[in-house]
Amino acid sequence: MRTKPRYKNRKNTKQSQRLFWRFYTTMAFILILCGSTVVAVKEIWFVLHDTDSFPVAKVEVKGSLKHIPHATIEQIIQPDVSVGFFALPVAKLKSELQALPWVESVTLHRSWPDRLVVNIQEQQPVAVWNHLALVNAKGELFVPAKSTFPKNLLQLSGSDASFAEVFQMSQKIDSALTGNRLPPLQQLQLTAQKDWQVQLSGVDVNLGQDHVDQHLQRLVNAFPQLQKDLSSVKYVDFRYSMGFAVS
Repeated sequence: MRTKPRYKNRKNTKQSQRLFWRFYTTMAFILILCGSTVVAVKEIWFVLHDTDSFPVAKVEVKGSLKHIPHATIEQIIQPDVSVGFFALPVAKLKSELQALPWVESVTLHRSWPDRLVVNIQEQQPVAVWNHLALVNAKGELFVPAKSTFPKNLLQLSGSDASFAEVFQMSQKIDSALTGNRLPPLQQLQLTAQKDWQVQLSGVDVNLGQDHVDQHLQRLVNAFPQLQKDLSSVKYVDFRYSMGFAVS
């Protein structure tokens, strides 16, 4: 029996060719579009990073600065200003400014069209620790040059490991004194023997290491009387179970 030859469907062949060319032209269009987009993005990038097109014309420094010279801030910022408005490395500049010992916090932002605004909050010291570092109101240490230490700050001292304990005790004692309208605390030391020694109005006071809260209250009660003759009082010892010794 003779087998009949099989013939391709011409209609299907033409339809396949049309689909192929449609796919080919679509892909070619997409490739051309992508290429144009890449070129356009590169052009935009070069324009935005062109220092002549978008220069930084002004740096504005805000904040009440007593211990941070403007020259120091300028020395940090100036080398990077030349890169232009959009390429300005804000995070890098913030990190470098934050590293200055007198800086507590800093923020930087670009202000259109050509300004960099720098806000700096300076550290506010409340005490000196071991004559080497300053302490802010949060109980954080910072170490600027000793020549910049403000005068008449509370003096705290003790072992390095005792800093947090000494700072907390200073807040408790100062609150008790000022709350009773007594002179502010001038010095506080935690000795190697764990005695708490304080100074106010030039008078040295030993609160001991036990029952410190009771001894502190006794100091608050007795100091108005001691104030009447401070010229003859140099030292007061509250380590006694009953009363205190004056010399």
